[in-house]
Amino acid sequence: MKKLMTVDEATLAEIREDAICLIRPGFMRRDEVETQLEDTFENVDADEVESIVRTVWDDEVRAQCERPDGGDFHALSKAFDTLERAGILARMNFTCCGTCAVNEIDHERTPGGTSQYPWREWGYAYFHAQDAERLAFPRQSLYVGFGAFPGSPALPEPQPVDRDERIARHLDADAVVAEKVVEVLMAQGLDVDWSGDPETRVIVHINDWGKPLPGTESPQRRLLSRLFGR
Repeated sequence: MKKLMTVDEATLAEIREDAICLIRPGFMRRDEVETQLEDTFENVDADEVESIVRTVWDDEVRAQCERPDGGDFHALSKAFDTLERAGILARMNFTCCGTCAVNEIDHERTPGGTSQYPWREWGYAYFHAQDAERLAFPRQSLYVGFGAFPGSPALPEPQPVDRDERIARHLDADAVVAEKVVEVLMAQGLDVDWSGDPETRVIVHINDWGKPLPGTESPQRRLLSRLFGR
């Protein structure tokens, strides 16, 4: 039988801090948060963990009710929808880290396009779960990765034989994606910085994230989301 530890104030504070980081960004259900924290704090009674998660969750639901509608999440969501329509695959909270995101995002593409390039999307933009955790706190910088898919029409043809030139051309294509991402984000009124270097990510300055927690949106908002993707 697993031996449960006596919980001190420092451990309780750590559980609460972790719960805040997982809940406030708005991507995890309450039961998912409970499961993850019960695994992390396996020697703490599950009821204790669930009580802390429930308190943090309820606090955030109350804060949602008091928060003006239309935070930065809604602007970013509209921007990502626009990018999707432009052929740029856009994902929030995608995989655990940048390495996994780049390795896995090509599997998200939609069949279509031409016989030479049988996919609808020619580029991608994303932020990963480690980036998303920062959204638990106000006034954060959200880093958006981007790139062009190999073989996409954005890459100049024919492909050069020289390796360095191939890399340079692919970086040029990545920069085209980044420029479109910046344009669309700024069109939604978001505060955006990008150095112009295709090897650095786009930065979105988040003041008020405001993403509704899963299952807590109003019926009207859920209907609009189903109808219009908002």
